Amino acid sequence: MKYLVLFFIIAIPTALLIRDIDNPMYSFIGDEYQFYVDAKKVAHDVTIANIFSLSGVYGYHPVADTFLQAGVMKIIGTNLVGWKFSNILVMTVSTIFIYLIAQTLWQTSTTSIVASVFFAFSHYLFAFAHIGYNNLHALVPALAGYYFYCLFLTKKQTFFLIATGLCAGFCFYTFYSARIITGLLLLFAMSHGRKFFGFLIGMFLPLLPLLAINKNKLFLDMFDPTITKIQTPVVFMQNYIQFLRGLIDKTVVPTHHFVVGPLVSPILLLLFFLAVVITLRKKSLVSHAHTLFILWFFTTSTIIVWSFFQSSIPITRLHIIVVPMALLGAYALTKITRSYIIICLVSALYAISELYIFYAIMPTRYPLTPSTLVLQIAKEHPTELVCIGPNQYKDLWFLFEANQVSTIRPWPIGDLSSPPCDIVIAPIWDTDQALFTQQFSTSYEGKSQFTFFDAAKRTHITYYR
Repeated sequence: MKYLVLFFIIAIPTALLIRDIDNPMYSFIGDEYQFYVDAKKVAHDVTIANIFSLSGVYGYHPVADTFLQAGVMKIIGTNLVGWKFSNILVMTVSTIFIYLIAQTLWQTSTTSIVASVFFAFSHYLFAFAHIGYNNLHALVPALAGYYFYCLFLTKKQTFFLIATGLCAGFCFYTFYSARIITGLLLLFAMSHGRKFFGFLIGMFLPLLPLLAINKNKLFLDMFDPTITKIQTPVVFMQNYIQFLRGLIDKTVVPTHHFVVGPLVSPILLLLFFLAVVITLRKKSLVSHAHTLFILWFFTTSTIIVWSFFQSSIPITRLHIIVVPMALLGAYALTKITRSYIIICLVSALYAISELYIFYAIMPTRYPLTPSTLVLQIAKEHPTELVCIGPNQYKDLWFLFEANQVSTIRPWPIGDLSSPPCDIVIAPIWDTDQALFTQQFSTSYEGKSQFTFFDAAKRTHITYYR
């Protein structure tokens, strides 16, 4: 029965994510194109990039993340679905690890199920699962490392500590956030005497090729912007307080990447800090594991906020804090009540409220951009040829290609002869947009009909040619 419940916990978010993949609403956020371009290149030729290099997308995303996206594209297709499907797989695998960690620590399926719900339905994680970034990939090795460490704590077998080290080493193959977990696992492994060497052996196996190729870049890359722009203690405290406010105050959370503040549900936040209080009052094997969860939250958030070079909440990196909050939040809920009815009601309320935030509130704060409107119009008129200004075509070609839309063509602004199109879309970012619109009005009045769409103003005008 518990596995059937876990199946539905995974299946519902997965079904929603798959349904949303080709929705124009989630098709474009600005700088995603490079992730698609690099993954497509690797999918066509794996020898084009070094999997051990850390200088991938934009010079700081590890190339191994691109290989994962490319591998999925190779199986599913070199299009939007194949490109973004890797994030759906990551969410699925991560939810399973959340369940396994909770089951290993607390030996109760109820807590494990609740933890899975808290993780899988997080609107924060949902936002990043909808875009083409590979930041979510950091979850898998971090969670795998913690799972094997929990197995080591309960079974005391060195093999599991070696496996922990192996996963800790693989954290360096993904985005920055996971590398902090490597440090935490290393710190805790040191408390186990000679068995610590098993952890080191496991960790250095995947690290050696990275060290050979990247050298000190392996450790310094995350802090390069910080080193050149050191935050004073006062500035850091201001930024960290802003992050803590972002957990409860939607007004301080940046509006981008489909993230809506506050970052986590009030239900989860309350349960997490309740679990912290419970942990501080106990000393046991489980408390040892809880301490790592607590350090996971505060250490990762501290380092990420400190190493971020802007005075805003680094929402592209902080998604990893959902892990300890989901696990400890589930522990607290099942600790304060044994009533299955109350536990089910709280879990259902959490899931429904998180989905409501993403599907009802988020769209009101993220109206369709001109770019996604272009795509939507093309999809709504699949048999008609759509012409757009050359500047926006140059920036959006990957979006059309990834969505397998072939009815869009560039059209030079200077050519005002009869357009070879059924729909004409004014340039979005072009400085000559006003002139372009005026020339259309003058040139095509009284001629045969076609549709002119001003994407920036979101208006339709019918002209005749």
